[in-house]
Amino acid sequence: MSVAWLKKLNESSSTDHKRKVLGHALTAAALGSTDAQIFLRLAVLCYDPFFPSFNQEIPETVGIVDAENPWEDFCRLVDWQTRTGKTTPRDVHMISTRFSSDEWNDFCCLVLRKDLRAGITGTIINQECKGTKYVVPTFGVQQATDSTGQPKKLNGNKRLECKLNGTRVIAIVRRGHCVLHSHSGQELRCSRIANAIMVHNQILGRNTGDFLDEGFVLDGVIVGIGFSEYTEQENRQLDIVYHIFDILPLNAFKEGHYNVPQHKRLNAIERAQGTLATETDCLRIMSGLVVNLDIAEGHDIMNRFARDAVAEGFKGIMIKTMEAPYICKRSDFWMKYNPATIVDLNIAGSKKRIASTLN
Repeated sequence: MSVAWLKKLNESSSTDHKRKVLGHALTAAALGSTDAQIFLRLAVLCYDPFFPSFNQEIPETVGIVDAENPWEDFCRLVDWQTRTGKTTPRDVHMISTRFSSDEWNDFCCLVLRKDLRAGITGTIINQECKGTKYVVPTFGVQQATDSTGQPKKLNGNKRLECKLNGTRVIAIVRRGHCVLHSHSGQELRCSRIANAIMVHNQILGRNTGDFLDEGFVLDGVIVGIGFSEYTEQENRQLDIVYHIFDILPLNAFKEGHYNVPQHKRLNAIERAQGTLATETDCLRIMSGLVVNLDIAEGHDIMNRFARDAVAEGFKGIMIKTMEAPYICKRSDFWMKYNPATIVDLNIAGSKKRIASTLN
């Protein structure tokens, strides 16, 4: 039984014990144990950030014994949920009656809730199962470096954007559903934004090449007072806006890189700007300015842009390389910039001018 492997995991809180159980399960799976194979496959799913949770009550059963336990049908159910997000309560109820109560309650329900309650992490699974098919996908986003002390990298054609005060949000859009994530992969609840994206997913995805059907990813920031502190029920009416600044195919996002340059990605989403501005008040395409930093005038424009941004209450600006790809890690393709300011201070009776950096 697959639940037996989970029970073995919980026999001790020791991390070493849990690693040994995972190692034994991996060996058993390689030798053909169906129970071990199913256990590892579904354990990975629990920590897979790309597997959307079930937005419904997961029923438990009582007194069902010696049932057929149709694991392949259960895997098809979760695969359907991953692709479409349209698994219904009836679908879940029907398959629950085909499992023994202990297998369903103590394993299947935990998988559907994405919580094995086993004291392990995706990192532990990946350390033990490295090089096999039982590996938890990683969730990474493009991150910026600080431009301070790197003047030689401030050259060429760059896109300038205000650095918004908000929550970084990744929207994964598949046929039929949209799931929002934090930059670390945690699933976020905000039906207002997700529903608006689905209403406009054709206009957002139609100019992005051939990946509308396979799914695409929007990268942006949600701005709104206390957004991250609100529950799903509260933020349905919250006055928030999702500012979208990038787009790429879902498959490329999973692989960790998309080699289409920044300017082409921007062009794809900017075509939706007019429609979003007239048809929704919670989705916007991030505005920006392209400058040539190979010339002095470009640097003057950048500094004025940055000072104006800070004066208007932004956290500084982002500087993006127009020919660069999207890579799911920190790089200098995106850089943060806070303008220097001159302040007058009285020190030991004398007045001195000191340059400091705004934070």
